[in-house]
Amino acid sequence: MRSLLSRILLFLFCSALMLSAKAQYISAEQVFPVEGYSVFQMGYPLQVLPAGQGNFAFLEFWAEGKQGRRVANYYLQAYGINDYVEHWFKPVTNEGFEPMRITEMVKLEKCFAVIGKQYQAKSKGEQTVARFFGLEGKPFAAEPVQISNFSKIGRNQREWVVHSPKKKFMAWVGAEGEKTYLTIWGNYGGKQGEKIISLPYSEEKYEIQEVMINDEGEVFFLSSYNRSSSETKPLVLNKYVLSEERFLTSLITLDASKKTEMVKMAFNFEQDILIIGGLSGLGGTGLSNGAKVERGDISVITHIFCQRLENSKDELSIVADSVSSIPQKWIDYFAEKGGSNFSTAEIIVSREGISLLWEERYEAKKRYYCYALGILGIDSESGGVTWNRLIAKRQRDQNSDQFLSYVAGVNQGKLRLVYLSERGARGNLMCISIDMVSGERKDKILASNESAEYLIFPRSSSIVSGREMVLVGMGNPSQNNYKLITITF
Repeated sequence: MRSLLSRILLFLFCSALMLSAKAQYISAEQVFPVEGYSVFQMGYPLQVLPAGQGNFAFLEFWAEGKQGRRVANYYLQAYGINDYVEHWFKPVTNEGFEPMRITEMVKLEKCFAVIGKQYQAKSKGEQTVARFFGLEGKPFAAEPVQISNFSKIGRNQREWVVHSPKKKFMAWVGAEGEKTYLTIWGNYGGKQGEKIISLPYSEEKYEIQEVMINDEGEVFFLSSYNRSSSETKPLVLNKYVLSEERFLTSLITLDASKKTEMVKMAFNFEQDILIIGGLSGLGGTGLSNGAKVERGDISVITHIFCQRLENSKDELSIVADSVSSIPQKWIDYFAEKGGSNFSTAEIIVSREGISLLWEERYEAKKRYYCYALGILGIDSESGGVTWNRLIAKRQRDQNSDQFLSYVAGVNQGKLRLVYLSERGARGNLMCISIDMVSGERKDKILASNESAEYLIFPRSSSIVSGREMVLVGMGNPSQNNYKLITITF
């Protein structure tokens, strides 16, 4: 009996070792020929998203009469994650309807929303529209519905499309001058309401920077002062409850700071509001940021701030306020390189923790660059920095930035980052796994890219299940094809 138990334990131990050894690997890849048109002309597949039941969904253009497609159009289609078997496909617009100029796709809890621009006779211009499909591919209506509510098309209009953390709601928000336009959509593509509003402080030259919607359908706007000023101006957080036509406002005051940098807003796992960014102007040593970013100014970022606000019915109350120094090893690393060039930020939230990602992304002398990636662990209660990591990569391209940057998501309590170590030179397709709690980091080379076989499009790629990520790749440009790659964690 003891011998049998020992053998079982040995088998389980060896199985665990084998799984550990295979962790983060390419589990499937396939090249797909493009027929009837040039892939350079119409573009590569767009926006991989999870579709459930071992499938993923994405958008691809098809020529007329190819593989059962009646008309030339973009098609929403679902493939198996590891076998790429096609399960269903649907045209984004039906035959005879005005085509859409697709901009993005959103997955809600019960449906997909394909977002794009389409000419609308009433406003005599392109408005933002969405066509909603069930998770099995069935369209909810015969044609796209207009989700933007601009009364007329103007030059200085800005737009956002956001969804709630559990994907129960989607909001379209437009801004023009002191007016804010809003429509809210539910799980099955039904409109929950629309409104044209004036945000508090909009008349004082505040401009929207970030928009969010929570799972109650409440919309949050983070605004900053958009004029030069000799005094520090607070950030303004507004919450709007459409059903009650009511605002709640909180001023985010950062004592002694002269400037905020790369400020982002997110919900934590309990749906408190997080506002995180860099601070410059406090004095002392820091990151001399912006040396190569073509924006005309250099700032010294010395600290990271995080404020957590509790969202109650009648108040947005600050329950945590933290300021942490920039890690010294970041300061030393970039001092040797003549400064940093961080320009984009992303907050990733999971049950296990919160990560802030800063990326060096800039254009200089008609070339695109994506270099270092700085990552900070943020304590979900206090907002303080708990760990830091710095990932060095060298991505540059003379023609476009579409192959640059990274794909990120959370899987099994780990922050997963997949990227090319080099672009413009030989390199590797890399996977970095970082524990969201401890910050422990593990690097894995997924494949060599010396033959340019793994040129991926980060913005089209995504985590699609509890264990897998699907990447869209270029394939062989001389053979008019593209590539799908599945990474299993």
